[in-house]
Amino acid sequence: MERFRKFLTHYFRFVPPLLLIVVPVYALYGAAVPWPAAKPILAARSGEVPIVVGGGSIRSCSQAQGDQAWSCQKTTQRQYVFIPSFLDRPTITTIAQVNDDPPKISETGPAAGLGAVATFAICAFFTWFVWLRPKRLAPTE
Repeated sequence: MERFRKFLTHYFRFVPPLLLIVVPVYALYGAAVPWPAAKPILAARSGEVPIVVGGGSIRSCSQAQGDQAWSCQKTTQRQYVFIPSFLDRPTITTIAQVNDDPPKISETGPAAGLGAVATFAICAFFTWFVWLRPKRLAPTE
């Protein structure tokens, strides 16, 4: 039990501040290095500012049973929130592309957008609680 408590202490000491740093850095990366496949889709949403909140690329290979050839595919995706529409309808828009196929768009429900905001707020609270809050002095007798 002591080992688990020590793990939780270290987790809540380092992961929330790291997340508070990584999310804005990733958003800046998304602004500085636009994804060419998403440009036409993002251009269609004029008047809104796309902010990257997630993404990645996965390469997977498989071999059919009895077949000597391998088939591989690369899936690239980025998740965006669009300001100001996120304030009215908090959804996360995912743009995904498999190999060189045209990108596909999907949207999450409002629960995912609100969950992302809640996670960021909880991380801010834990960062404040562990690192920034004033320490209370022990009472003297």
